[in-house]
Amino acid sequence: MFRAVSLAVFGTQIGLHHERLRLRACVEVGLQRPVYDKDDDGYHELLRQDTPVPSSFADLWRDLCTPGRSCCYVALLALSTVLQVRIHSFFPPLQSSFVSPLTVDIVGHDVTAHDVTVTAMSIAVM
Repeated sequence: MFRAVSLAVFGTQIGLHHERLRLRACVEVGLQRPVYDKDDDGYHELLRQDTPVPSSFADLWRDLCTPGRSCCYVALLALSTVLQVRIHSFFPPLQSSFVSPLTVDIVGHDVTAHDVTVTAMSIAVM
């Protein structure tokens, strides 16, 4: 996931870009725990939907902060915030009529456009 975002934002997945993105996501989640902890009353509205999220904040934290470990889409929520971009997550359908709950637009907290007449930058990852 971090390599895909690195490719979308920086044009490459080679080098340390993806590792820096993981680190920035870790810092964001660590500093803003109430936004990302589904057991907190202030958690992000995206986590209220019926989509798979880690069973606990400790599980989320372990997955997010362990290089090479896969992460759930909560990491995309953190990346949206730190990069100030909208992220369209596309999960290919398993059946022709099935639309995955992971196919979703992700907008982190405080993601705004620099000009109110223009929407924030967007990227798409699959």
